[in-house]
Formats: sequence, structure tokens, C-alpha cells
Amino acid sequence: FIAHPQCQAQIGEMWYSGVPFLRYLNRFAYLMLAIPIGIVVCPVLSIAYLFTPWSKVSRIVKTPLMRFLSYTCSFLTFLILITVVKLYLRHYIDTFSCQTPETVAYIVIIVVFMWISGLILEECKQVYHAGIKDYLASFWNLMDSSMLSCLLASFVLELVTPLRLHKVWSYTRYQSPVTWAPSWVPDPELVSDVLFSLGIICSVSRFSFIMPANEALGTMLVSFRRTVSDIVKIFGMFILVMIAFTCGLAALYAPSRCYTKSFNSFSATLSTLTWSMFSMGEVGHPSLDEDASGPLSSLINNDDRSRGAAQVGSYLYGIYVFCTTIVLLNLLIAVMSNTFQEVQDERDVEWKFARTELWLTFIEPGNPVPPPFNMIPSPRHLWRLVLCLCGRNLMTEEAKKFRYASVQTGSGPEPEQSEDDQSQSSVESRQGRKDVMCQLIRRYARHIERMRLEGDGDKTSGEEILRRQIERINVKMDKRLDELQNKLVRVEKEVATVREDSSNVRQTQEQHLKKFLEFADHKTHESDRYTHFLDEAKLQILSRMDSERIQMERVLDSRINNVARKFDDNTIHLAQQIDRLQTAKGSRGLSPSPVQFK
Repeated sequence: FIAHPQCQAQIGEMWYSGVPFLRYLNRFAYLMLAIPIGIVVCPVLSIAYLFTPWSKVSRIVKTPLMRFLSYTCSFLTFLILITVVKLYLRHYIDTFSCQTPETVAYIVIIVVFMWISGLILEECKQVYHAGIKDYLASFWNLMDSSMLSCLLASFVLELVTPLRLHKVWSYTRYQSPVTWAPSWVPDPELVSDVLFSLGIICSVSRFSFIMPANEALGTMLVSFRRTVSDIVKIFGMFILVMIAFTCGLAALYAPSRCYTKSFNSFSATLSTLTWSMFSMGEVGHPSLDEDASGPLSSLINNDDRSRGAAQVGSYLYGIYVFCTTIVLLNLLIAVMSNTFQEVQDERDVEWKFARTELWLTFIEPGNPVPPPFNMIPSPRHLWRLVLCLCGRNLMTEEAKKFRYASVQTGSGPEPEQSEDDQSQSSVESRQGRKDVMCQLIRRYARHIERMRLEGDGDKTSGEEILRRQIERINVKMDKRLDELQNKLVRVEKEVATVREDSSNVRQTQEQHLKKFLEFADHKTHESDRYTHFLDEAKLQILSRMDSERIQMERVLDSRINNVARKFDDNTIHLAQQIDRLQTAKGSRGLSPSPVQFK
């Protein structure tokens, strides 16, 4: 199913999303060319993503292929860094025992510990998102944990040792030679070197995760895994045979332990038989040294006992070599050859399956920034931290539970859905995946059964052929019934969906009608209210105009009366003045002249 062209095409679309122009290049050659370039470009892209996570460059960095390249370049740089530090820059770390350590020592320690902390942070995120059970189910995760534990402990001891020496030397006036006195306490430098050796072996072995990118190397990696599993199975037989002959030979040579070095104790016998299993033993191992001196642990002190023990020991030693070297080793070679041939027969399927495992590791959501840049908090992470401190839940527990399960099917809950909708969709997607898995297992079992029945050729009789035809018909009928049942279930789901949608539509229509009637009533009420308001305003305007007209008439009448009164007063006053003038002229003897008014 995984190696089917349609599945591979779909996964390929997801893998090359964002960078489709790289799809038709030579993949492994491009990978080998991109790694040295990525070692230089990866820091720039990571810093650009941290400070501008919504830019176009950041969208390219988040694609699965670019995540794979950045992680590969980061891990390769980490291997080169720790190897150079341990082999060539170790004397800089030793300067911490002095009064003034060199600046390079601080830089080296900070970079190494930041890188290891970044890798540990990635593993902690995997445990948090996938769960401890799923995390421990992967062999690569166990190797990562062992690798990081050994490297972290090694560099911690490498740093603590000179610091302790500096503390010891601070109490003395001169730096005297320091000797590791307590023999019952392990030497920290030796422990550091041993842990680093184990860690670097796991680290370099871990880098083989890129091998499935190439068909030949991916097939070899699958063959190696199968071969190791076969070796583990056969190793139990080796252990059983080795312990049996070790106990027998150690007991046989116990009275004559002073005359032999190969079988004088249980541990010596076990060591001799172990190296003999790899054809590195000598023929003279069972013989006794006649020149050696020592007591013979025997009550009767028989001198021929040593010769008899050596003869029987030679027979047992020969039987052991025959069982291990000829039988068990050839059995192991045959099993390994069979496993390798099985892988070669299905090399295309095995390689595509291994490559899909590698692709899905980076298609799943995760941090696109590789170590040690993942230790630098981005603005988005700071904002999420502020929201978490404020008490806001960024993701429900149900969404977290099914987050990784919904990646491969694309059935994860939408951000706009409520918590109940997210939980329901997650449960439905999980049930759908279980149904698909059951159908695939059933189809695979039928395919294997059909291939087994068809593999006998012409050796079968007519009854057998008839039985096979009946079984094929039964298989087809079962398949057809399953299809009909699936269609029936699908139709029932669609009918239920249609009914639910129709009821929702009816409820929506009723709600819309109710709202429309309410809106019409509201509009009618508003229209009446507006008409009443216009009438009241018109009446108020008319009454105000009448009052203003009456007031203006009153003002005009009062003004006319005032003008007439003033005119009368002026006329009277003028007449009085005329009378006075006439009286004055008469008293002077002047004849009055007629007054002309203009």
C-alpha cells in the first residue's frame, strides 16, 4: 500500500511542497551537493525565520524538504564540531584550571552546550507531543537519547575536572602535580573519554538516517536492520552452546588448573571459547603444561589424570569448534543470505517504505529551525509565552492528543471549529483510520492466500482446481459484499447528513422568516412613528409661524403708533415754536409774514 504509485505521488507532493522545481533532480546527488552549501546558508535562513516568521523565505524554510536539509546540515556540523573539540581543542578546555582561562575556551563550551541543549530540547518536544510510549517504541529515539546522554555527561566531566583542579590549586601558592588517589572512584577523565567514544559512535551511526534518500543505500540499510535482527536471534544459540561448554571444560580442568592457562577458571574458559568461535583459538589450548608445578586437586593423586583430562578436553574443544564454527556460523550465514535475498526481491517496496518513513518524519509538524538556533526564542514564541502566562489555552487537550495522528490523513480540526467539533472530528478521523487499516490488512491477507494457492502450478488435481475456483469466487463475493456494505454505510451516512442538513436548512429558513417578520414589523412601526413625528413637527412649525406672525404684527403696530405719536409731538412742538416766533415779531412791530412749509 505504501509503495503504491498513487500513495508515493501523494507523499511526493507533500515532500516537495513549496519547492516543486527540485522534484526531478538527481535526489541523492543533489543532497550531497546541498549539504556543504546548507552548512553555510542554514544559519542565515534560521535567523531570518526567527525574526521574520511570516516572510516568503520563512515559508520556504518550513517546507519538509528544507527542514530535512537544514537538520542534516546541522547534525553534520555538530559531528564535526564535537570531534574537533575533543581531538584538537581539548587543551583550551583545560585552561579552566588556570586563573585566567582563554576566551576560546568560553566560546567552545558555550557553542557545544547550546548545540547539545538544542538537540535535547527537540527530543523533549517529541516526548511531549507523541507521548513517552510512542517515543520509546522507535529505535532512532532510543539511539538519540543514549547519544545525547553520553555526550552531555562527557563534556560536563570534561568541564568539571579543570574547575575542580582550579579550586584545589587556589588553596596552594604553587601548582603542584595532582594525582588521582582514590582507586575506588572512577577517573573522571577516563569516564569522559569512554562516554565520548560511545556517544560519537552512536552519533555517526545516527547519521545513517539519510541513507533511504538513495535506493541502493536505503536497501542496504534495510538489509542491515534485518541482518542485525537475525544475528540477535542466532546469538541466543551461541550463548547457550558457549555456556554449556564453558561449564563442562571449567569443571574438567578444575583439578589441573595449575597446569593450564586457557581453562584455569570460568572467566578464562569463557574468554578462550569466545575467541575460538571466531577461529582465533589455538590447537594446543586443551593440552596441559607438564613443566608447570603445582598441586593436583585429587584424593588419589593419579598421575594419568592430567593426560585423560587433556584428551577429553581436546574432544570437547573440537566438538565446540565444530558446533560454533561449522554449524552455527554457517546457519547464521544462511539466514543472513536468505534475509538479504528477501530484501532484494522486494527492494523497490522496501526502499519506498523506508523512504516514506524518513519523509513522514519531516512532513509532521515541528520546529523548522535546527539546533542550536531553536534555543533562540522567536517573537511568535514570546507571544505564545505571554498568552500562556495570561492564562489563555492555545490548544485543547483533544486537539493535542490527535494532532500527530491527523497529519498523515489531513483530517485535523480546523482552527475555527469549537472544542466539541474538534473532538468529534478527531474521533471520527481515528475511527476512519482504523477502518482503513482493517481493510488493508484483510486485502493483504487475501492477496497472500491467493498467491499461495496459485503457486503450486500444474501439480494440483481437478478437485483442487475446483476448490480454488470456489475459494476465489468466495473471495470475490466477500470483496463485493464488503464493497456493498461500505457503500450502504456510506449511503446511510449521506442520508443522515442530508436529513441533518435539511433540518438545519428548515431551521435556518424559519429563523430567517421570523427575523424578516420582525424586521417588517419594526419597519412598519418605524414608518408610523416617522409619520407621527412629521405631523407633530408640521403642527409645531405652523403654530410657531402663527405666533411669530402675530408677534410681528404687534411689533409693527407698536412701531407705527410710536412713529405717529412722535410725528404729532413734533408737529405740536413746531407749531408752538411758530407761535413763539410770531409773538416775538409782533412785539417788535413787524408784520407777520405768511409761513411757507416746504
